[in-house]
This record gives sequence, C-alpha cells and structure tokens, in this order.
Amino acid sequence: MQAQQQDIQEEWIKILSNGLITIPKAWREQTGIREKDVVKAKLINNKIILEPQNQERKVRIFSNEEVNRWLKDDILTQEMADETKEVWNDIP
Repeated sequence: MQAQQQDIQEEWIKILSNGLITIPKAWREQTGIREKDVVKAKLINNKIILEPQNQERKVRIFSNEEVNRWLKDDILTQEMADETKEVWNDIP
C-alpha cells in the first residue's frame, strides 16, 4: 500500500494584538473560507490546526412581523435595566 502524499504549504504569519492572524488569501480561496465564516480550531501536540466548516450554508429569512415581535419581547423593564447596570458595574 502506497502512503498518501500530503500537499504541505507553509507561510510565516505574524500574530497581531488579541491573537489575531491573517490567513493568506490563496489559502482562504483554496479552502473556501470567507469573511465572517467560523472555523474549527484544534490544538494537537502543540500545533494549531484550523478547519473550514465546509458545510452548505443554511439561511433563513425572517419576516418583519417575526423581527418586530422579538424586538417587543426583548425590551427590558426599567427595573431589569437597573439590575443589569448594577451587575456590570460590579465587574472589575
């Protein structure tokens, strides 16, 4: 049985503030990663591996009625808003 040859590509990537990196454009195109996509990150033996989701994107369009109902249901009472402010002010 013949061992599979791996297509290995290497690039040096600078780590920016908050650990941000830029995936080279050619790699994004090759893997189908687009802006705002979610990728799976794995840490294996001190190596970081990023895997594209590779699933067909399912999109649901919500009606204005649904959105307006959510907005109405999501309104905080003044009491709830005050409690939330107190909690956030206590966080160091």
